[in-house]
Amino acid sequence: MSCGYFKAAKRFFPNRRCSRRDLDYVAQKLGFQPESIDVNSYSATTRLRHERLILDFYGFRPFDSTARKFVTGEIEKLARSQLQPALILWRIVDNLVEEKIEIPVYYPLAELILAGVNARKAELCAVIDRALRAHNREALDELLVQGSAGEDAPVLTKTAAYKLTLLKKLSQSTRPSKIKETITDLLVVQGLYRDFLPILCALDLNHEGVRYYAHSVIKSEIFQVTRRSSEDRYLHLIAFVTHQYFRLMDEFPRMFEVAEPGRTSVT
Repeated sequence: MSCGYFKAAKRFFPNRRCSRRDLDYVAQKLGFQPESIDVNSYSATTRLRHERLILDFYGFRPFDSTARKFVTGEIEKLARSQLQPALILWRIVDNLVEEKIEIPVYYPLAELILAGVNARKAELCAVIDRALRAHNREALDELLVQGSAGEDAPVLTKTAAYKLTLLKKLSQSTRPSKIKETITDLLVVQGLYRDFLPILCALDLNHEGVRYYAHSVIKSEIFQVTRRSSEDRYLHLIAFVTHQYFRLMDEFPRMFEVAEPGRTSVT
C-alpha cells in the first residue's frame, strides 16, 4: 500500500494515515484476510527499509541534505518574484517531482519557504535603509497624513481623509473637471515615482514584485500600514506609488477615447 500511495502522491505517509478501506482492498488482492493486518506492528525499521526499496523501484531520490540545498535555491528564485507562499509551495512540489525527489511532509518545506521569503524581505529592507534619503522618507510619510484642503483641490489634498486612502481611489470619470483633477494627481504621483526610480532600480523588483507589495497596501487599512517597521513600510509604499503611476498611465488614453474619440490631450 505504501508503494501505491507513493506512486500516486510521490511521498510517504505515516501508519496512522493509512485508510482501512485501502488496507482491506490490498489485503484481499494479495490473498490475506483483512482482519489479520495490523498497521501498529509495522515497525519503523521495516518501514524505512521498504521506503528505500520503493524509491529505488520508481527511480526517485530521498529528500536529504542535497535535496534541501536544491529546494533552498529554487525558493530563493521564486521569492524574488514575490509569489505567495502557497504558490511557492506548489511550484516546489512540481520541481521535486520533475527532479524525481521524494516529496517530504509539509513542515520542512514550510520552514524553508518561510526562511526564503523572510530573507528576500530582509534583503529589500536593507536596500531601502541604504538608498532612501531623508526627503524620500518625508515624501512617503506625507502619504500617511490627512489632507485638509477644500472641495476644489486635487484628489490627493482635498477632504480630511488620508492621502494614501485618496490615492487608492483613482477616478475613471470622463468629465473634463474630473480628468483635469486626475491629471493633477498624476503629476503628484509622477513626481514621487521619478524620485524613487533610482531606489526601484536598486531594489530590482520585477512587475510581480511591485504588484505584490502594492496590492498589500491597497487591501490594508492605514493602521496596518503604519505599524510596519519603517523600512518595510517604505518598501510597500514605493511599490504602491509605482503601481498607481502605471495604472494612471494606462487609464489616461482610454479615458480620453471615451470622453472624445480621436482626442488624445486635455487643455
